[in-house]
Amino acid sequence: MVIDCHAHLAHHTSADWEEADRRLLPGIRGLRLHVQQVVAKQEYGGNKQPTHRAAIAERLLERGAPHDARAAGQLRAQDPPHVT
Repeated sequence: MVIDCHAHLAHHTSADWEEADRRLLPGIRGLRLHVQQVVAKQEYGGNKQPTHRAAIAERLLERGAPHDARAAGQLRAQDPPHVT
């Protein structure tokens, strides 16, 4: 997985903190990341038996979450149609 992001250091003054925590401020650093891009490889159960992939695809369709239908299609596309 490759992630492209940019970091910005956060700066807060000691007035932002309680007096009791003021002595800890020099050791505290904040980092805010803004993710620009994520590149990932998706696995579609290539190591599973065709019957197992079919069952997974069916459960994805039953669940109906975003992108489940597309993932089920990818699972089903790995198996050639059965000739009877």
